[in-house]
Amino acid sequence: MYKSLFLTTFLFLAFIAQSQERNFRSQSEFGIQTYDGFNLKAFQTGILFKDTWMLELGILSDNQEARNLPSNFRGEEPKEHIQIYQVQIGHTISIGNSENFSFTTKLGMHTGWYNGVKNFAYDPFEDNEFISSFLPVLGSIINAVNESNHTNYNFRRDKVYYKGINGEMLIEYWLLSNFAITGGANFRINNYKNDAGLSTKLLVLF
Repeated sequence: MYKSLFLTTFLFLAFIAQSQERNFRSQSEFGIQTYDGFNLKAFQTGILFKDTWMLELGILSDNQEARNLPSNFRGEEPKEHIQIYQVQIGHTISIGNSENFSFTTKLGMHTGWYNGVKNFAYDPFEDNEFISSFLPVLGSIINAVNESNHTNYNFRRDKVYYKGINGEMLIEYWLLSNFAITGGANFRINNYKNDAGLSTKLLVLF
């Protein structure tokens, strides 16, 4: 549902940007935002009104090895994944008389989900004593192979849905009239995790 909503809104914004060329431009941002230990891959796109006000949509996600594994965990390491959909409005101003630097603030709302693991229960490997008693050498080899493939902890998947507010403060350095490097800070407040992080992105105007 969220993907369909975002696609529809994106097409609507693109239509506005093309039909009102004198007042509107489209823009896209690609980069990284940190949040709760994740390095979120961010894609944000929207419209810019008179090079000052903006409305944008964003999709952010990351997938990494679970960070809460027991220190003696053995086996295939489970992953944790986070996905965020957001909408933001923003305002851009020039810094001083410079044509190369600008400052942007954004505020918006987001929804998404986190999928991780919890409730670890130790599950030790047990040798196959029947084979070992009759064929000690072969039994040792089989047990060693089985032990190497054994995950010594049981765990439960934990999926949390959340929604909240978010914002960014960015400084933009314009290398070209339609291309900038941006950096700054971001925050998120929701029922999963309140946190602040850093943003580093590339910005392109069309």
